Amino acid sequence: MKSHVTIYLEPPILQEGGAVIVSGVPVTDDVWQKIPKGNNPAADDHQNPKREQVGPQDRLLGAVASSPVTIVEFSYPQSGSYTFNFLPAKPYQREFGATLRTELILTGSGSRMVDPETKKHIEWPSMETIAVIGTKYNQDWARVVDATFASALYEDLVIARYEGVRTIALTPEQIRRYVVEPK
Repeated sequence: MKSHVTIYLEPPILQEGGAVIVSGVPVTDDVWQKIPKGNNPAADDHQNPKREQVGPQDRLLGAVASSPVTIVEFSYPQSGSYTFNFLPAKPYQREFGATLRTELILTGSGSRMVDPETKKHIEWPSMETIAVIGTKYNQDWARVVDATFASALYEDLVIARYEGVRTIALTPEQIRRYVVEPK
């Protein structure tokens, strides 16, 4: 059993670049199997290369990221694993499909964070920071985001929910306040 998560990028992150913090959270197999069907942009994307990897007990999940600082948190089965990939959102696939560049900046585990909705401490057992390379933001900026984003979690952030996935995004004002802009 495995969660396959596609993160669809839209502007401004698709053009300007940014950082996506990806966190897989293990849940019991029973809980994972009972995640209700819901908003899932990957469900109707028949061009998604992840489709070929999805086995009979796996799930293909999807979410949309547009902010240059977005956290993607998703569930995966405790006895299984997960994979994730990035694609331009459908309206942008022709324009950006061949030029989308991402780079793994950091892999960590056992991160204790503040849930931006409940303001309670939560564990992110795995966390990966991915730089989306663009016209404004690069790998160095993504490293700064990785070092500073946790302080923004006390703010009211932009939350979106998808089937088995939650995105947490900083607004432009929050980015200016919490992340040092590149020169």
